[in-house]
Amino acid sequence: MDPKYIVKKIGVIGNGGWGTTLALLLHKKGYEVTLWGANASYVDCLKEKRENIKFLKGFPIPSGISITSDISPGLKDSHLVVSATPTPYLRTVLMKFKDVFFSRDTNRQRYQRD
Repeated sequence: MDPKYIVKKIGVIGNGGWGTTLALLLHKKGYEVTLWGANASYVDCLKEKRENIKFLKGFPIPSGISITSDISPGLKDSHLVVSATPTPYLRTVLMKFKDVFFSRDTNRQRYQRD
């Protein structure tokens, strides 16, 4: 396999039960994981307690998993991004990332809705 296609950094969008579970499993497999959540105050709680007490109680979040509510730092450098966002919020959440994932050149125009 060509080294430029090796995935090492994975971003998980959504810090509910499903997103946290994915982050834990990916971290356990040796990936560098960034877990993103929309609610900054709950993200602060996750960072402080290192446990998702609301959605996945009893499963500690290792210090190797980065937790953030910022849009670009950890996710912009990810080789792969996984969305664990509930369907009713998917469009709103992903629109926050459009400038991160699509440059202002032809890629953005290709995916722009008419």
